[in-house]
Amino acid sequence: MNKDKYVFAQLIEFLDNNKFRHLVDKYDGNRYVKHFTYKYKDEKYHFAWQTWGYVDMYDNNWNKLFDLYYKKYGEGFNIAIDDQSDHDSSYYIRMIEDCIERYVKFKGNHTSSLPVQHK
Repeated sequence: MNKDKYVFAQLIEFLDNNKFRHLVDKYDGNRYVKHFTYKYKDEKYHFAWQTWGYVDMYDNNWNKLFDLYYKKYGEGFNIAIDDQSDHDSSYYIRMIEDCIERYVKFKGNHTSSLPVQHK
């Protein structure tokens, strides 16, 4: 059984616990979340924390983009969470937004050859 912390727990270590709980309560959130939706440029994008040190991006049907595109295109659309303690949460937010930008650019270049996604 994995004894390591989830990625979310690693990121939240940078926030004061009282501040974190205040934000969770303020936005009616769930502090035990393992997946989340990130709104960027008026679009929603889905991500999930993985215990092995990645945040994976998903499409709107919760199909893992790594599984859909990596073998054919070499694009996994995931974010490696390193064990460097000097990264703050804004670093990972930039990483998430960079992942979204790569995905949007990728979709624009491969629209006709993308696999059909099932609901």
